[in-house]
Amino acid sequence: MTRRAALQRRFRMGSVFFEAAIGSILIRYGLAKRSLPWLCARLGIELGSDRAEPKPPSKHPGDPEVKSAVRVAVRVSKKFWKTPTCLQQSLLVGYLLRAKAPVLRIGWWRPPHGNHGHAWIEINGVPVSGLANVGPDWTEKISVLGRGPE
Repeated sequence: MTRRAALQRRFRMGSVFFEAAIGSILIRYGLAKRSLPWLCARLGIELGSDRAEPKPPSKHPGDPEVKSAVRVAVRVSKKFWKTPTCLQQSLLVGYLLRAKAPVLRIGWWRPPHGNHGHAWIEINGVPVSGLANVGPDWTEKISVLGRGPE
């Protein structure tokens, strides 16, 4: 790699981290002061409103932009929030990938002892963040939230 190419790559990565930091500030404000639909609209993320069942977890598509956005979102969210939630990380991934029409999915599972919720981002129906962190037994039992009537 030439020196010029290395500098260009470094500049691009720096701008992505800066964009992620701005997104983190917007997400912190939006989650504290506004509703989730308002925040998703401002971040350029569609809030999944259908009741489609989640697909099994898979590696994100081979798109390097998607892989890079997920990596940056995880790193920045761990710096910005000490213990980031799946919702915070998913919103940040969606914000970084807003040109790819991301969809935020939120689901829950009611095991015998308590409730568990989870959030993830899908692009073209494929989970790109979040579902890789839970086991396949979890995704078989998860119910996806929707805004329509039961």
